[in-house]
Amino acid sequence: MKTNTEFVPEVCVDAGNRAIKWAKSNGTTYCIPSFIKQIKSFESIPTKLDSQSILIQRGSTAHIIGKSARINGTPVYQASKTKLASLLVLTAIEPIKGSSVPLRVGKLKVCLPDTREAAAVADLQGLVGEQEFIRNGQSIKLIVDEVAIIEEGQGEFAYCQTHGMFDYPQRLNGVLSLGGGDVLGRLFDTEGNVLRDADIRLPGTYNLANAIASYLAVELGTSPDLSLIMDGIADNSFFYGMTGINFNAAYSECRLSWLTSIKAKIKEKWGAYASDLGQIVVTGGSAPLVSELYSGNPNARYKESPNPQFIGVLGMQLIKGE
Repeated sequence: MKTNTEFVPEVCVDAGNRAIKWAKSNGTTYCIPSFIKQIKSFESIPTKLDSQSILIQRGSTAHIIGKSARINGTPVYQASKTKLASLLVLTAIEPIKGSSVPLRVGKLKVCLPDTREAAAVADLQGLVGEQEFIRNGQSIKLIVDEVAIIEEGQGEFAYCQTHGMFDYPQRLNGVLSLGGGDVLGRLFDTEGNVLRDADIRLPGTYNLANAIASYLAVELGTSPDLSLIMDGIADNSFFYGMTGINFNAAYSECRLSWLTSIKAKIKEKWGAYASDLGQIVVTGGSAPLVSELYSGNPNARYKESPNPQFIGVLGMQLIKGE
């Protein structure tokens, strides 16, 4: 007797340090802030959450993930996104509202900073098979046929390659992804293979916010909340929460130092490849912070990414055979 299931061919997830992004098979994209809070035993399970928050209950544990977890929760960049990945990806598993049949996902694609991290890979592969959990009050019996682990940056590269964004496709080309937790730079050959010895990894906007915090601490008289600083950078207001304190001057000084360190690392790691290097696409939620790398010169080595926040998960859909 055939079991009736709701089938989703593919879900692509990037559980990042500042945002959790995912794309469904039809190309629809979603994004929630990367905050997590475990509900303590003496706390009540919330019955209502905002649209950017998801409640995941597994066994005897419950976590709020998203905007509502900012209060008394933890930013994922202060934890470990690789250790939390198998929990964070469940935010992307959403059946039809009110459906009571099992939800089967053909392929769950998840990106990691390094697919050689055996513990993180094993944790994610543990999602293969059947499990039950509750998402925003809806009980879900999940069946995952396959989990594909993809290197961070490969989705972005696949998108750019497929859409003809590289002017020199027969050369080495790369991706410079600027996120909250880290800056990741990767070069790829024409087949999309990562050149491991050329990898660049530097602190992301978390580090930039930390530098700005040293300026704000004097005015505030306390240690600033780095997430509020990053919010002020992201919305281009440069205000620290609702305090009315503007940190634009500190941002300008610290950003220049941060960008200088990125340029120095690029020269160090990619200088040896300069004669065979085509172009670098700048992606990630923090890409606008380094717009001088690519703006004003369409023939420059650096190119602006379309849809920098979602190019990774959209590109993951184009990767076959993983």
